[in-house]
Amino acid sequence: GSVRIASLTSAQRDEWEANFVKNKNKPEVALKQFRARLVGMCLVDEEGNRLVPENKIGAFARKNAAVISELFEECQRHNGFTDEDVAELEGK
Repeated sequence: GSVRIASLTSAQRDEWEANFVKNKNKPEVALKQFRARLVGMCLVDEEGNRLVPENKIGAFARKNAAVISELFEECQRHNGFTDEDVAELEGK
């Protein structure tokens, strides 16, 4: 099937990034569900409703890694995240 990828607001992007910045010294926390969280924030239905509510991110993160990675990359491109932005958040 097909899904829609929403554009994040500045506040949503800040929220996503803040999780990693505040936990930068605890990589096991900072990187937990890193990709699934961004994808979950971006996947929406035709009315713009999130397909993956915040309380379902854990279950969503257990889905196929290749699919989530592909969606992550598309969400990243769609929302103007550079590879450098992501590498910085990942601590690389």
